[in-house]
Amino acid sequence: MTVLKPDDKTLGIIEGLAKIQCTQGEAAAVLGVHRITFLKFLQRSAAARDRWDIGTESGKASLRRNQFKLSETNAAMAIWLGKQYLGQREPVRYEEEHPEVPLGKKEIAQRAAEQAHEGNSWSSLVQ
Repeated sequence: MTVLKPDDKTLGIIEGLAKIQCTQGEAAAVLGVHRITFLKFLQRSAAARDRWDIGTESGKASLRRNQFKLSETNAAMAIWLGKQYLGQREPVRYEEEHPEVPLGKKEIAQRAAEQAHEGNSWSSLVQ
């Protein structure tokens, strides 16, 4: 059974795995322990927990930095970032937002009758 110790090597591995947003289960597998063992190690060792948290957050910042750099040459990324951070959105056409509901047989017949009699007064239809 592998026992985790909060030495510099282990803490460095933990921070590195957290930077690339590994799950705790994935980190446990890399370290050669069961996920529960890794979770208990994080609970027991403040240094390990701190390095995990620091790695996770610095990894997010690195990803965000790369996305912003990519947005300088990639229109899709620039649009996505605009939607995420600036509240921008695609214009919505009315038809897309309110699609027409398919009509049943009764509705189709009623609509056909209304169109057939448009412009006619009821008195001319009754005669």
